[in-house]
Amino acid sequence: MRKNKKIENCANHLYNEFPKAEMFIEYSEKISVSEGILYVAEQENCYWFLDIVVQNCIKLNAVKYQKWKLLKNEDGEIIVVVSDRKDEMLLKINGPAKDFYFSSLTICKIGNNLLMPCEE
Repeated sequence: MRKNKKIENCANHLYNEFPKAEMFIEYSEKISVSEGILYVAEQENCYWFLDIVVQNCIKLNAVKYQKWKLLKNEDGEIIVVVSDRKDEMLLKINGPAKDFYFSSLTICKIGNNLLMPCEE
């Protein structure tokens, strides 16, 4: 008997229609976010993910392009993995237990701006 392959429930598959980001809104003292990021944070109630990025991105300030991926395992535990443009892991953070519907969400940090990958 063949096992069914698990289908990834990725938020980026749903939120992949934003145009190229042209306007950014100040989110914190040094970080601005795209309209797409604000929309996803509002719809999915995941401002806490943006806060994790803002609180930890200073550690990686020398890396201009960062990919921040929120992963939720089957037990509901949240892990945030940060990688560079070459997909080399830079940082791994155990996140707080949250009621997040999706199994993953990826956002990008380019310079001081956070945006959805489809907005690049």
